[in-house]
Amino acid sequence: MFKRSLLSIILLTIALLHALAQCPGKVTSLHFRMIQQSLVVVPVMINHSGPYDMMVDTGAQVTAIDPALATELNLSTTATAGVTGAGTFERDALVRIELIQTGSQEVQGALAVVENLRQLQAADRNIRGILGSSFLGNFDLLLDYERGVLCLDGEERLQPKMKGEHIALINSAESDGSLPSNGRFVIAMKLSGGKSRDLHMILDSGSNAALVFDRAAIPADFSSAKAVLKRTSANGVEQRFAVLTTPDIQIGKHLFRRIQFVTPMDRAKETRKLQEDGLLPTVLFRSIYLNHKHAYAVIEPWY
Repeated sequence: MFKRSLLSIILLTIALLHALAQCPGKVTSLHFRMIQQSLVVVPVMINHSGPYDMMVDTGAQVTAIDPALATELNLSTTATAGVTGAGTFERDALVRIELIQTGSQEVQGALAVVENLRQLQAADRNIRGILGSSFLGNFDLLLDYERGVLCLDGEERLQPKMKGEHIALINSAESDGSLPSNGRFVIAMKLSGGKSRDLHMILDSGSNAALVFDRAAIPADFSSAKAVLKRTSANGVEQRFAVLTTPDIQIGKHLFRRIQFVTPMDRAKETRKLQEDGLLPTVLFRSIYLNHKHAYAVIEPWY
């Protein structure tokens, strides 16, 4: 009983700390909840309706909503767009949303894809969409995992408060023209040993595993498969992923040891080759600040 009471006190203390956490610079604080110990969920208003739970995904080029919500909101299809994922390619309907709001921030006239979110909804049936870079890329962003707070800033209030090394963001690959061109947040990463070229990794708050799109992009020392994982995509296609040898990685002056990478073993024939090398989950960091205007990141490791 004592142990259970002590655990309850600890959990309550953590919850209170998260509830009291505030964004620097008097930026509106969005207190998020997490699913699968890594994915960030915030309430979002769409066309003055909601709020709807949506996952924050810095790695997604465009916002997405599930088909049932698109029907509920009477959103009309304007076109279709090819959406490329890790070894997948799907063609989804595009809709235009008059207003997307979360916290004190809003974007008008944004395009979104109507996408099957079966996998996310298997983890949490309340998820109704994904908030992608077509929305997030309009703001400076601070994602603080330790304190459970997301800060979106359109007035450069966060910038003077963010101390630490400025790590340059790389221009993302161009859109194919059917999706918004805000791009993604991309950063250079070195593998331990320093013999390989820098890898350009999409900073991805929507994943919990580091992923390399093409095994040939990394040295043979790290590309041997230790195991194989299987999953079924949202459209019912089974995918296989090789679990690779775990290297150390360096980002700016920060060293991260023994990071687990996976890579797709099967690739859809229509998949457009991405210019970036892979995805790096932002949950690897205690916090991450992304400055949109000046194109740099400040990261704080867990250690």
